[in-house]
Amino acid sequence: MDTRKKLLQLTKLFNCAERHKRFRKELLAKAVEQPIELIRQQATRESRILYNLHRQVLGCYQLTRAFTRLDVSPHGILYAEIEPEHHVEDMVARWFLSRFPGKTILLQSRRGTFMCSSEGLFISSERINEILPKLEKERPIDSICKEVSEFDAGIWDEYYRSQNIAERRNIRYFSRNLPKKYLNRMKTENFSRKKSMRLNRFIG
Repeated sequence: MDTRKKLLQLTKLFNCAERHKRFRKELLAKAVEQPIELIRQQATRESRILYNLHRQVLGCYQLTRAFTRLDVSPHGILYAEIEPEHHVEDMVARWFLSRFPGKTILLQSRRGTFMCSSEGLFISSERINEILPKLEKERPIDSICKEVSEFDAGIWDEYYRSQNIAERRNIRYFSRNLPKKYLNRMKTENFSRKKSMRLNRFIG
């Protein structure tokens, strides 16, 4: 099997590994020299590392989607600040666009602001508070987003208060479903547009 064909197969097997913050091209170069059968079985050191990197990136992608709460502009723009460990911002932006077709998604991280819409994906060095006013001037009012943006956050406060039942508090179950390494990284879980509560309130 030639090198080019094997490289394509490796990319399919571990397609997210290159998004890992600790990914090195040398890993891929060494894996290309190894039998593809051993790589598929993760029987070499390099293939196991690539697999682990790939899985960690997918976990980061899932975690970022689950904990991101979007603010809503009446002009059809949904936006948030995120802090993913690995390079998954574009994946998350495209996923939100698939959830809210026809809208514009703005996600700001330390790597820039990712803007995703039907026109494509763009990355800007400007922050959301600089980009948002410009976009709002260009876009008309979206009736659905306008209604959502005017929604009374107090209703959400009442809902979450009603669900926070002390007798059902199960710290062990919560900790088992959220790995310890994420507890400090995910600083807050938003319960409304304006308020948030720290996770350590739930884990003691």
